[in-house]
Amino acid sequence: IKRTDTVFPVGLPELPLACFTGSSITEGGYPWLISQILGLNDINVGVGSTGYLEPGLNNRLKYIDRADHDIIKPNPEVVFIEGGINDSGHPIPDVVREADRLYKHIKSNLPNAKIVVIGMYWPRTPSESVLNMNKALRECALANSIPFIDLLKGDTVLSNGTLVTEGTGSFISGTGKDGSLRNDGNADIYTSSDSTHPTESGKVYLAT
Repeated sequence: IKRTDTVFPVGLPELPLACFTGSSITEGGYPWLISQILGLNDINVGVGSTGYLEPGLNNRLKYIDRADHDIIKPNPEVVFIEGGINDSGHPIPDVVREADRLYKHIKSNLPNAKIVVIGMYWPRTPSESVLNMNKALRECALANSIPFIDLLKGDTVLSNGTLVTEGTGSFISGTGKDGSLRNDGNADIYTSSDSTHPTESGKVYLAT
């Protein structure tokens, strides 16, 4: 440009703000990918080792105890809640009680926000106890009229219980991981060498 030219800012639409809370699965980066797909501005407030009931390591906080700062204060238009993997060692009724508290707290403080619950991420074929935990969280979300994305059954359920997709299968299957291929499912590709977190390809798969 020349010294005498005038520069004008480009007019861009203001994108809806979305808050993503959850465990290290969320913290690891898929929210940015989802936001690129859906046209959202994102705030990633996932915290590793935490859950609905599990406070995590090194004085971290469970979801409800950081909700006011991480979710309510930013006043987002969309809220995504992922969780359950770090709660798998706790009694299911106790975890569901905390999930119910969180859902009600967000709905009462952000009555106009769209809320979506992403069910339990599991890095391999899920066990019966994991499936039971996920089922209980699904029932809790729907009891609060919140849509639920079921990564273990392959269901997407609207807030009124209507199925958008049904029984497409577990998001992750098999017993392998990156660097230790078992050829019995997609965990070979989508589960990282730490046996827990998604690979970069896994994050794209989850976001999509």
